[in-house]
Amino acid sequence: MRPDTVLANAKNVGLKSAGELLKGKKFRVPTFQRRYAWKLSNWKSQWSDLAKKDHRMGTLAVYEDQGEHIVVDGQQRLTTLMLILAAVRVVSV
Repeated sequence: MRPDTVLANAKNVGLKSAGELLKGKKFRVPTFQRRYAWKLSNWKSQWSDLAKKDHRMGTLAVYEDQGEHIVVDGQQRLTTLMLILAAVRVVSV
């Protein structure tokens, strides 16, 4: 399934919590997406935003294909979130 087809016919558009989005799903970032490029200033901004009570991650556009979420937009934020969660898991064990 191609992203332009899915976006043109999107029926399941809505808000989800990070927990709902991440639960039991695999994410794939297509090769047409740019490389991960966040710098320290982006990380600092994201980290301070995460500490806020009503934090919103921002838009993450994905479509589902064969049990995977294919990332169309928001891969920089998603990658950063996954790295933070991985670090938290390592230090909590």
